[in-house]
This record gives sequence, C-alpha cells and structure tokens, in this order.
Amino acid sequence: MVGVILKFDNWSKNIFKVLFKDIDISLWDFNIKYWESYGKSTMINDYNNLDCIDSEIAKKELIYDNSEVYPEFLELFIIKGNEKNNIKYYVDFIKSNCLLSLVIIDHRNIEICCKDEQLLKKIINNFMESNLENKRVNVLENIRLDAVISAFRSKKEINIYDIN
Repeated sequence: MVGVILKFDNWSKNIFKVLFKDIDISLWDFNIKYWESYGKSTMINDYNNLDCIDSEIAKKELIYDNSEVYPEFLELFIIKGNEKNNIKYYVDFIKSNCLLSLVIIDHRNIEICCKDEQLLKKIINNFMESNLENKRVNVLENIRLDAVISAFRSKKEINIYDIN
C-alpha cells in the first residue's frame, strides 16, 4: 500500500483533526504548496501568502488549535526535517525525504501518498472511525512514477489512481 483516495460527503469542521487523531506530528515539518480554505481561522497571515505560513503556523492552524478549517483545495507535504521540496510527480516524492503528501480537491476528495504503511493504515482507520458521511476508501498498491501530485491537473496529466 503506497497511497489512498479518501472521499466523503458534506463538510468536515477540520479534516486534519480527523485524519491525524492520536498521531504524533511533532517531529515533522508541514510544507504547504497550495492552500485555499474557508472557516474560522486563527491565523493572522493570509492563505495566499504561503511564505508567511511556516510549519509551526500550519500545524497550529490545522491540528493544534480549535480552528474550524475547511480546506477547499490544499497541497501539503509532510517532511522529516525542514527541507523545502519541489514535488510535482510521484517519482519526485519517492526520491525526496517527504514522508507523506496530502492533496485535497473540492474539500471532500483527499489523495494521499505515503512511504510509511503503518502511518497510512492509521490515517485510514481514523477516517473510517469518523462521523463523516458516505465514506469511501480506495487503497492504492501502485502509483505510476509520472503521476502528478497536485490539486490542479490538466486532463492530459496522470492522476495517482491512473493504472495505465
């Protein structure tokens, strides 16, 4: 298992609190490549200025605070260490020190690539135990190396769930 597609109906007050429940994120850096969100934010920084949103601010907003954050579109890369990355394709993810990529598309479709199968199983379990409506899980055993990891792809680009 190298990835998963999670889908649900309606909204979650904070999908990150659901997915990362009882997971220690303290040693990881959150690198946000894109963020478009709704809800009550505790941040004084603008989502449109990602240079001002470092890892600790992102973790505070998404996990630690009692924010009601509704990410409509988001590209998050969780890294061991503080290396910035420029991941576009799955092959870039494999070669990087990125542990997990999480892409939210239209607030209720979540694409996750992960190098730690136990972590991925815990996230799936948290999702399934949640009170979200009409939950669907599509486990990915393989991902094409040329698959694009992004909330925005052209119709010609390969998705992480495309097999051929």
